[in-house]
Amino acid sequence: MKRTLFTLSCSAYFCLASAAGTAQQARPILSFEPGGNEACAAEFHLRYPTEDVAEARLFGLSCAARDIKIEQAEFATLSKEIASTGPKQATAYHSLMVSFAAFRSAFLKGAAVECGGGNGCPAYVAHAEAMIDYDLLQMAKGLPNEGFPNFSAKDFAEIASTFEGDTLWTRYCNAWVAFAALRWPQVTAVSWRVYLTHRLNKNFGADL
Repeated sequence: MKRTLFTLSCSAYFCLASAAGTAQQARPILSFEPGGNEACAAEFHLRYPTEDVAEARLFGLSCAARDIKIEQAEFATLSKEIASTGPKQATAYHSLMVSFAAFRSAFLKGAAVECGGGNGCPAYVAHAEAMIDYDLLQMAKGLPNEGFPNFSAKDFAEIASTFEGDTLWTRYCNAWVAFAALRWPQVTAVSWRVYLTHRLNKNFGADL
């Protein structure tokens, strides 16, 4: 998996300061959501914002670890929900998570290499993990902030080369398509493949 610039700053996607983004908080606010840094600072009794480098690193690592813990609870809840729908979706979801774990592992190794070592890298990589987990959670929830994709065969032709060969990316994407076909049969496989490709490139700067 080749990679280009990995942007961990507050992008338009990650910082959805919309009413929908804040109203759906049935769980603690993640650090990259509106008000999240303040919530994290309050929980850990950390100063935010701060110009002290050591404090900033501690803040980043603490908040990323907190985000991951919150997301793990969300994955557990989602798993139970899907299990209740029957064995087909449960099996497809399990396959999805296996392929996602392999893809995420390679992705995070790339983030670590890109970071280049140093005291700030643990927070950098942990934040990357929180972000890519969040990305899958949003999709698995049915994309509540944007709705379902609708792409054509012509759109797919433009990105078809990303599906050549057997890669961690193609396995993850194919597992998602199989799972989504059961959960949202109204969305075509072509639409999902185009959407996932654009989404990863836009949100993570990944060159698949």
